[in-house]
Amino acid sequence: MIKFKELRYLCEKIGKGETQAAVAKAAVDSLERVLKGCFACLYVLSDDQSKLTLLAYGSYPPAVYSIDRSNVSYWRAFARRERLVLNCGLLPQEMLFVSNSKQKAIIPLLWEERQIGALIVEALEELSKEQLELLEFVAFVVAKSMNVVKLTDTLEQSLKSLSNLNKRQKLLVDVSLKLFEQPTKEAMGRFLVSKVKEVFGFDEVQVLWMEGESGEGYRIFASDVQPQLGDLPFIIKAGKPLQMTVLIKDEESLRGLLTATSSEGKAFTKSDGELLSSLCGYVAAVLAARSQLRSIQRLRYMERTLVEILIEAAKENSIEDVCRYIARKLSETMYCDVLVYKIAAENGTKKLRKLASVDLDKTLLGEGHDEGLFPLQNHRYTEEIPIAFGGQVFGLLKIIDKHGYFSTKDTKDMLSILARHLGVLWAYQKAIHETKQEALKDSLTGLWNRRYFAEKIKEEMARCERSGEPFSVAIIDIRGFKAINDTFGHLEGDRILVEVAGFLAGAMRKIDVIARYGGDEFVSLHPRTREKEAKALWGRVEQKLKERLWGSRNLQIAIDVGIASYPDDGKEKEHILGRADERMYEVKRKAKTNSLEV
Repeated sequence: MIKFKELRYLCEKIGKGETQAAVAKAAVDSLERVLKGCFACLYVLSDDQSKLTLLAYGSYPPAVYSIDRSNVSYWRAFARRERLVLNCGLLPQEMLFVSNSKQKAIIPLLWEERQIGALIVEALEELSKEQLELLEFVAFVVAKSMNVVKLTDTLEQSLKSLSNLNKRQKLLVDVSLKLFEQPTKEAMGRFLVSKVKEVFGFDEVQVLWMEGESGEGYRIFASDVQPQLGDLPFIIKAGKPLQMTVLIKDEESLRGLLTATSSEGKAFTKSDGELLSSLCGYVAAVLAARSQLRSIQRLRYMERTLVEILIEAAKENSIEDVCRYIARKLSETMYCDVLVYKIAAENGTKKLRKLASVDLDKTLLGEGHDEGLFPLQNHRYTEEIPIAFGGQVFGLLKIIDKHGYFSTKDTKDMLSILARHLGVLWAYQKAIHETKQEALKDSLTGLWNRRYFAEKIKEEMARCERSGEPFSVAIIDIRGFKAINDTFGHLEGDRILVEVAGFLAGAMRKIDVIARYGGDEFVSLHPRTREKEAKALWGRVEQKLKERLWGSRNLQIAIDVGIASYPDDGKEKEHILGRADERMYEVKRKAKTNSLEV
């Protein structure tokens, strides 16, 4: 299993690259260090998407430094937008780095629907599913880091261009530098409005964001005017005053608008438009950079938090405690509502039942939704991730995010990693539980064994000491069982033991416990039951037992039952069981005497 320490190592090495080439080199070198027997190289896609060009390689240089579309195998991964794993034995020799490699994986580098390049890895052995997922994760981190480098270059180029302007332009450079100090997008807009008005002397200046905290008016206004706008300032001539609108946009999207109004006929010069276009382009780049920085910081914070959560969760004693801990910590650290469901079998069908949750806002729940899945209101994002391991689905992790923090791919990937590790913990806890249960079961009959019964009667005595309620126990012996073994053999005796055990288990109430005590003896525990009530219960059981034939020889059998109660027959386990045993032998002697008389 890939360790989080190795994931952090990969992320740190890749994140230190200051150029795209440095990012690529760090990726292939660190990847070869983590995955032994694998050899990596990284290609970038040309702007017209017709050719892949080598950017970096690790231990072995690839045979081909430039790959065009004639190499169909490489481009199938781009067409499908997903990884492609090839058998090296079926590929031409000139396509391989290493002659004895067995598998070749091609993973496209994708960022927000754009194709950036490809990570190509050859392995001396077949790549596991976990290793392929690691390669996809590395490709995702590389694409993000290369995009950040590109944005940084864009910012540096914008600053360089602005530094060569006149006095007014230099003043705006100072303004643009202070944009980074503004804590929110709305604060940035207010600062931009005041400074543009001060520098240019316009009558009125407005900044309108496509999205913001101040309301829907941003999106409505932008959608109304956007079809009329090109890349250059758009001046509306409506007599006096005049209005100029400048797009705040980057390569990816339109982020907002800056509008200026002036009553002077020659207020808007060509240089004004160029200057404001440069400034608005810089504003868009700042917004994009801040968004990317927040995304990376959130990803690293999530990585660190999830590692801490998993380490602490593994210390819990049961899967219920594990799930409750994870739900609480996720909610506390990531400001979202978390629910964990388990798959429960009821009446032959599988249903989701809530296992753990945080205290949800009542406005989300509505009325009458205490259990199960329910429709939600006033939230921005909901993610449901299966909790599975080894092909078995144990439950569901549900994230309810009212702020939209989890709507990005990186956060979804981290939650998927958390769900997979939770699946491992779940499988581990289940295996421990099943092992403990098997140790407390009788191997022949499938009933609880003597050890389990001793624990249950101890718990029941402690409960009754606090509540003052009674309970009863019964010791049951199959009458004449030794004769059955001697006459028909131990195999027939075992068959009858199994059949009787199944019959007794089915005759008990849900609150009762039935166990094999040893040999042909059974013992039962009846909470909240007095001796008279227990005798009535076992009277019905004895009658039904006599009405059946048992074993392959269709034998009639009977049982002898001795019953004792707490606290009437004692307040110690040994006294109660001893009294029940005495009464069972009294019943057995009476039955034998009656048989002799007959």
